[in-house]
Amino acid sequence: MALTSDRINPTGLGPENMARYKWRAALYLEPFDPQNPPKIEALLKTQAHVFFCYGESDIKLNRELNRFSYALEDARQPLTEKLNDDLTEWAHIRENACTVRCRANYDKNLAAVLKCAVDIKRYTLYLSTQITELQPPP
Repeated sequence: MALTSDRINPTGLGPENMARYKWRAALYLEPFDPQNPPKIEALLKTQAHVFFCYGESDIKLNRELNRFSYALEDARQPLTEKLNDDLTEWAHIRENACTVRCRANYDKNLAAVLKCAVDIKRYTLYLSTQITELQPPP
């Protein structure tokens, strides 16, 4: 089975030599045996699953960034200096993660791509916390 989409999706962020279907990257999924599911260590050793993990993290981060902007509008509060500094630092970490991921794509360094995915997941968690703090008390 092949997963494809017209929108940006985790498989759209795959390397250039990935299988393509109508000029879009396609991730072919093997059906798993429900009695003996594969271990996560085995899945993270394949290039397709590592890039899928990174792409999924990036998509969730974009969703949280949109939710954060809506929360700021609803709160009608200016950004504090500390929050502004934190957001600048996290944006710098995300930019570095994207740069490292592109470099690791050519070097076939899956550990670096996984580290970038973890950094992006940490940024997503930070934004989720800030959204919760911006919400008014019940």
